[in-house]
Amino acid sequence: ELRNALFPLGKVGRDLDHLRHAERLGAKLQDKRRLAWTSAYIARDLSLLGDPDEALGAGRDALRLADDLGDADLQMLTSAYIGQAHYALGNYRQSAEIMAEQVSAIREDIGRQHFGLPGPGAIFFRAWLIWALARLGDFAEAEAQTREMLRIAEATDQPLSLTVAHYSHGFLCVHRGDFEQAVSILERCLEFCRTWGFPAWFTNIASSLGYACARSGRLEEGMDLLQQAIDQTRSIGIMVSHANEVFWRAEAGLLAGRAEEAAALAREAVELARRFKERGNEADALCLSGEIALAAASLDVAAAEDSFRKGLALAEACGMQPTIARCRAGLEALDRAAGRPEGSAAWRSQGRGG
Repeated sequence: ELRNALFPLGKVGRDLDHLRHAERLGAKLQDKRRLAWTSAYIARDLSLLGDPDEALGAGRDALRLADDLGDADLQMLTSAYIGQAHYALGNYRQSAEIMAEQVSAIREDIGRQHFGLPGPGAIFFRAWLIWALARLGDFAEAEAQTREMLRIAEATDQPLSLTVAHYSHGFLCVHRGDFEQAVSILERCLEFCRTWGFPAWFTNIASSLGYACARSGRLEEGMDLLQQAIDQTRSIGIMVSHANEVFWRAEAGLLAGRAEEAAALAREAVELARRFKERGNEADALCLSGEIALAAASLDVAAAEDSFRKGLALAEACGMQPTIARCRAGLEALDRAAGRPEGSAAWRSQGRGG
């Protein structure tokens, strides 16, 4: 039961220790119901700590137990944690489909059902759905879900729900390219986080706000917020999407004219994404690596093309339409910079580029 107190404080590693102890007790007592719930929360923590493959396995084990027990609430929660692991892995379409099913199943709920979460399932399931849709580039559906989520959050008037709802709105705006709007939303959201004491959410909010600031021309402020997020992530150990924070910091550095620093951070983001098996974040970091190589004073055509092509392949596998478009634009710019005839690049001959 400590889980919903420890998580908002960012103490996920400590929470996992408690859950492992609870798991041993549940097995000793042969208490299938408590063991099933404990397994679900273990899946959540493994995903947050950067082990999405193991989280997926733990989630599937928990779902089998939930099915055997016929526990509808646990089936909902466990399915959501499986969707969360898919998101971390870059399986955004699978994640969105799972979360859409959860949202549909509680369509008439206005925030009463929590399903073992620290807030209403109608908020948290929608948040995960919106994040996945934003990465896929399905902005219209994400916007519709965001409006409903904000309505429910205002009705429940719960601090954590309001924070998550506004963060998700800002996250959507960032990925849609509405950076000025994102700054306005996320500044308010960061104030919620600080006022109500949700350090586990600080890194998400601060990194998104920092990136939006950087893309809006507020470079020093943006880089400072991004660095704060990176430092706190490494302090508390919630490593999921840490590669994305470093990728954003690299892009901010490139915008600030710090090409060498940006290149090193982009390489670090690629390595982090690979270590934690986050294909979507790897795709973004590779695309940025290509852009950095393209912008270099001494153009290394082979290195830039390799980064763009690898990023494009991953983005296509993950269904990330905005990143696909960005990689293709980079490859076309590389064609021009290299003086190659239009349409001659190897990536086109392999059937990519549409």
